[in-house]
Amino acid sequence: MTLRLKNSSANIPALHARAGNESREHFFGAGNEINANDNAELMRKIGELMTLAATGKVNFTGASDDSSQEIPLAKRKEMLTAAVKDYSANSKFNEIGAGMAGKLSEVLDRTGFMRQILTRQEVSEGSIPQHKVQSKSVSAVVAGSPTHVHPLMVRDRKIFPNEFPIVANILVSDIDLVQTPGDLLEDKYDEGLEAMQLQEDRMVLGLLDATVGQVHKLQYFSGGLAPSSIGSMSADMYSQGVQNQSILMAADFWADIASGTAFSAYLEPVSKYELMQTGRIGRILGNEIITDGFRHEKLRAVAPGTLYILGQPQYLGAFTDRGPVEATETNGAVHGIPARGWFFKEILSAAIHNSRAVVKGVRA
Repeated sequence: MTLRLKNSSANIPALHARAGNESREHFFGAGNEINANDNAELMRKIGELMTLAATGKVNFTGASDDSSQEIPLAKRKEMLTAAVKDYSANSKFNEIGAGMAGKLSEVLDRTGFMRQILTRQEVSEGSIPQHKVQSKSVSAVVAGSPTHVHPLMVRDRKIFPNEFPIVANILVSDIDLVQTPGDLLEDKYDEGLEAMQLQEDRMVLGLLDATVGQVHKLQYFSGGLAPSSIGSMSADMYSQGVQNQSILMAADFWADIASGTAFSAYLEPVSKYELMQTGRIGRILGNEIITDGFRHEKLRAVAPGTLYILGQPQYLGAFTDRGPVEATETNGAVHGIPARGWFFKEILSAAIHNSRAVVKGVRA
């Protein structure tokens, strides 16, 4: 028996979750599609799933959401304790770290903003990142680190962003082993996911925010979100010769969209679980809606009342990476801490190539 990382510390995988109404039917039925009689019911259930995900009552992070083979908690704690004490060359502790790194890579690839709105460009061993851009004489924004971005005027067909690491240092202390009442391994995985995913997403949001004012002014709208607000923002982008493609929005806007009939003629909500796993919840006025609303609240990065209209990825920007997340075993003893852990890292570059391809709006 091996110590296998579960899907998440959330109580119920989304595919097994039941609605809160009297019927108590599963949210998802045949073909992993939401059980709904019409669009109104579908939108209501999407909102309910967002609420449950925010509080950790359901999760969308699993690959298969097969909870039938989970190892009992007591046995998992026993095995983790044995792994921490295993200092052999091919220790179970290293195996656990590699499994966590693989799971982190899977979730970042599926749900991270960077991989959904930007194009991936290749970078070979021994070379530096070279981003090919579609348009010259435009304002770009380049990430120099996870927390620092700077503007750049594009004069040629290539730009050369810096590479930087995104890291997480996760420790399992001797005190954790004897005092933690719950699933310690899942707690540590959640720490790693929170560190890695939020750094990535906040870096991307920093790039988007830095474009405000370069071409498009920040747009405000009062009260609830209306189709006219999205139409106005899309028209602003189109006036700059850029075709809009997606909307990255905070979860709280779903209440505006799902309530009433204002969006009913424009919205095509999704019903497939596999699409919801990526944060995609439908299309409206030609834009694909992306949200972090199906994450636990502590993993949400988009500020409430904030949305971005974004151009097609090939015109918006790009990123490079040096492969999936890597895990290196660490020993807290070198710092005087009775603990072992893992150092997770990925090496990235990222840039918004054209500020014309971003329009930001906020609820006033």
